[in-house]
Amino acid sequence: MDKIKIVILIMALSIGIQYKASAYEPTSIDWMALGLSQTQQLQICKLDEDWAMKSGDLKKDLQEFQKQLRILMKNPNSLDKNIKETQWQIFIKQQQLQYEAVENFLAKRRLLNYNQRIKLHKMISEKY
Repeated sequence: MDKIKIVILIMALSIGIQYKASAYEPTSIDWMALGLSQTQQLQICKLDEDWAMKSGDLKKDLQEFQKQLRILMKNPNSLDKNIKETQWQIFIKQQQLQYEAVENFLAKRRLLNYNQRIKLHKMISEKY
């Protein structure tokens, strides 16, 4: 019975729950509320475009691995090795997505002056 619980847990974590990076999404922060200069606004928009491309590719890959895992989990003849490898790929893609989100946030934060950073971190404290 314990083995069944473990399989169900793996499925729930890997395929039943879609990876959500909303806390890391650049759009979850209202950067324009920080009183950005026009140059800063343009740079933030460029970083948003870069994020959209990177995260889109990573999310697509992540969904593909989740689909593969669902197929493997439904097949009673799937090898443990294949399930573990696919689960590992899901983990890697999730970590890459989180890493890229943090990198994007930090790149934006580097564009801010001291007072804007204070406002940003106050916004984050209130929101999260």
